[in-house]
Amino acid sequence: MATETVKIVRFHKIGGPEVLQLDELPLPQPGVGEVRLRVKAIGLNRAEALFRQDRHRFPPKLPSKLGYEASGIAAIEMAKAQGAISIATTRTARKKTALLGVGADEVIVTDEENLPKRVSEITGGMGARVVFDPIGGRGLEALAAAAARSGIIFQYGLLATEPTPYPLLTALSKHLTIKAYSLFEVVANPDEFPEQFRKAKQYVFDSLAKGVFKPRIGKIFPLSQIVDAHRYLESNAQVGKIVVTV
Repeated sequence: MATETVKIVRFHKIGGPEVLQLDELPLPQPGVGEVRLRVKAIGLNRAEALFRQDRHRFPPKLPSKLGYEASGIAAIEMAKAQGAISIATTRTARKKTALLGVGADEVIVTDEENLPKRVSEITGGMGARVVFDPIGGRGLEALAAAAARSGIIFQYGLLATEPTPYPLLTALSKHLTIKAYSLFEVVANPDEFPEQFRKAKQYVFDSLAKGVFKPRIGKIFPLSQIVDAHRYLESNAQVGKIVVTV
């Protein structure tokens, strides 16, 4: 009897999109308490590029697989669902119309506008109460300057290649909370945070069912073009999820 096989995206060395390859491996059997799922499509995330480049919080063990999910558009939808004013930022004007189209109330083009000044104008001098930042780097200083007194900044990514200086003086003067957050904080430890985990899952399920959260697809690639999909991911041209069909 022939052994069933499966194609898996892996990389055997650290590098750019070109290190990705499709390996054909024996299909593993489910263990105790496990089920096998047939995957028809996967979504890409910038964390995968960091992982492939060995810039992620978890170092890869070669040969390594990929697999992370997240979305910046979700932050816009969450803010809107809670009745907040959603202010999105983008380096260039190329994405401004698209971000307004997915629900942002205001879009600040940081290469052309002064971020703290514009946030102050939009909020009537109050500043941003809650800030979500997946980038880090020196941009954290501008975000702290744009934050409201007693505001909170969720730092949930490290896409910047430069160091991230801590804006201590601004944080002290405004009584800011700068919270480093990772999905794994709760998801990897559901037994430690059972109620938070339950509420988070239910919130997502309910929001999807009600149409509050609307998954948006930026571009679709077949699995055979996984290298091209990652090149497009690193171009930062997409608005919405990059999907790879299997």
